[in-house]
Amino acid sequence: MSRLLLSFLLLPLFTLSQETSQNLLCDSIIVEFKSLGINYEDEYAFLELDMSTIFYSDYFFAYSGFVFVDENESIIASEVTETATNGFGFSGQYSDTRNLIFYYDINLSDEGTLNLYEGLFSGNPELACSFPFNFSVEGEIDLSGQWYADELDDYIEITADSFFIYVFEDECYELESYIYEASDSLIYLSNNGELMIMPISNLSPSSFNLNLNGQTLNVNETVFNSSDWVECSEITSILINQNYFKELTLITNILGEKVIKPTYNLPHLYFYNDGTVEKKIIIE
Repeated sequence: MSRLLLSFLLLPLFTLSQETSQNLLCDSIIVEFKSLGINYEDEYAFLELDMSTIFYSDYFFAYSGFVFVDENESIIASEVTETATNGFGFSGQYSDTRNLIFYYDINLSDEGTLNLYEGLFSGNPELACSFPFNFSVEGEIDLSGQWYADELDDYIEITADSFFIYVFEDECYELESYIYEASDSLIYLSNNGELMIMPISNLSPSSFNLNLNGQTLNVNETVFNSSDWVECSEITSILINQNYFKELTLITNILGEKVIKPTYNLPHLYFYNDGTVEKKIIIE
């Protein structure tokens, strides 16, 4: 199955202060997960958030932006100047949609902290607010089962949280594995920073359609036993072993002296490049 391998934007390096006297207005800032998305033209993935403020104070969060960090305070995603919808700041009675660009890996089960930094877009970030945060797909559905994609001639096996694709080439297959989440309209696949988002439609207990880069895939329920198939890596390993010939590197007599031509009827030791040693006697 073809897919988009994301090359991420070169994101600026900055030092983030972790010290804050939590702004009293933080409880009046509402942030909600909206979606995951891909910018196919520039090839980056982003986390889309809806935010709003419900306070009436004239306090202004100047040049503020959001940064999503994991439990180790490693940055997972951040707003950046190139894609920011608003880099100047906000005050009360404000609403907006914010896009955070993923740095490296994307994990659909990510949980962490969403930090709001004042001065993020002016180069002097100071932590203003922190929100426990995780993103998940609303209206999640379970696609567990075995499936066949007609147009690709690929077999698919789905468990509660994993998505395996058996991509066949001649008489063997390459296995692609992802974690996934799905709603009744979208399916998200991720693996090692690679993200694939596909619209899903015509969902029934025995079939559904996927849209992959504009191509409609008809996916139907089936039954298979993957142990009956051969993985391509196994064939490669067999071919390597079949094509391997050990090479003679040294011949010595029983005293350990190197010889060029063995003497008939006397024992000699034959050393090979794979580390093996054989004792032979050539009889005249």
